[in-house]
Order: sequence, then C-alpha cells, then structure tokens
Amino acid sequence: MTITNEEELQQILSKLTQSTPALWGKMNAQNMIEHLAMTLRFSNGKMLLKGPEDLEAAAKAKAYLIYSDNEMAQGVKSKLMGDEPPALVYPDLTTALAELANELGIFRKTFSENPSQTYQHPRLGELNYGDWVIFHSKHFRHHFRQFGLL
Repeated sequence: MTITNEEELQQILSKLTQSTPALWGKMNAQNMIEHLAMTLRFSNGKMLLKGPEDLEAAAKAKAYLIYSDNEMAQGVKSKLMGDEPPALVYPDLTTALAELANELGIFRKTFSENPSQTYQHPRLGELNYGDWVIFHSKHFRHHFRQFGLL
C-alpha cells in the first residue's frame, strides 16, 4: 500500500467506520484519520515545522525509516503527540475522511507544481517528495494495521 495508489487507498479506507476499534493505542477511527491529515499538512506547506536539532540522529532515523524496508513499530511515539489524542476537529468520520482526501490532493499538487520542493520533518529532517511518499505510506500502513485494515 502506498499513498500514490488512490484506488487501493480508497478500498482500505472504505472498511473503516466510526466504531472500528483500535487494536492498540488510544485513538479512535476519526482521531486516526485527523492525525493522518495533520501529518500531510507538514509535507504540503500548510504547516511548517522546525527541523531536528540533532542532525546526526536525524540522519540515522531517516536511514532507518526512509532508506530501508523497516516499518513503524507498534506503539511508536511522536514528540508532536501528547499522551492523549487531541480533541476531534471535524463533526464526524465522513468529514474527516473528506479532509484527508483534500490534504492528499494538496500534497500531490504541491509537488507536481514544484517537484524539487522540500519540507522539514521534526525527527527526520528535510524530506523531498519521494521521501515524503515513503514516510506517509509507512505512516498510513502503521495506522491501518492499528485499526485492522491491513
């Protein structure tokens, strides 16, 4: 599964309902979709982040996640997330899914208009389009496994 395969992505997301339980973690289905939409904003220029301070650690993390077949581990923590899921932004899962589709479209448009654009990831450092596709694909798969969609 990759975020560039829209048909496959839609097939997977069509299995998700508001009552789909998480196999681990505290997020519900809508929290997860809103979380994925938020991370897309980091890579489409809508939400700029400061890069990592430790560039050596960032290079190692990038090599581990982007330049390998390694997937995100169950229970991995993001320093951008608190101990509890944030409050829901959208009124329902359908609206959150529409926003996720919107953010994916902005991501594609951003890089089709400027293929050499890069944006900072707070842990991995500067990422280009190919890096972001790998990151988002692994991130989506991680959460899709969390909800039993893969």
